[in-house]
Amino acid sequence: MPPSAEAPKLLASLVRSDQGTATVEFVLWLPVMVVVLLVAAQGAMLFMVQADYGSLARDTARLISRHAMTITEVDAYIASRTLIGGAPEATVQIANGLVTVTLAKPALEVAAIDVLNLTEGFELTASVTQSLEPR
Repeated sequence: MPPSAEAPKLLASLVRSDQGTATVEFVLWLPVMVVVLLVAAQGAMLFMVQADYGSLARDTARLISRHAMTITEVDAYIASRTLIGGAPEATVQIANGLVTVTLAKPALEVAAIDVLNLTEGFELTASVTQSLEPR
């Protein structure tokens, strides 16, 4: 048989054959699964940083309300206690017998693996208000 006559038979056998379909499907789905995994990891990291900021704001407000820390010491305290993502910007207000500590940082600066720029324009914030204890 001439080679040109074997070509349609070979092509027909390849079309009917299901060998390698799992590999092709794996290669096609792999990028989708990697992106889903990265987005999930980024979301988990942002929630973890948000929880860290909440705890840090609560501790800072408590220390200031008990007069164990001054406002000038806040930035150094927060920088030493921040676990992930770098120190946030701290704002402390004392008015009407209340201490309010607010921590804020753009989410884009915290997200290490923001492949799709999903965090652009978002800010992680935590604010805690406590009563100022008498001296």
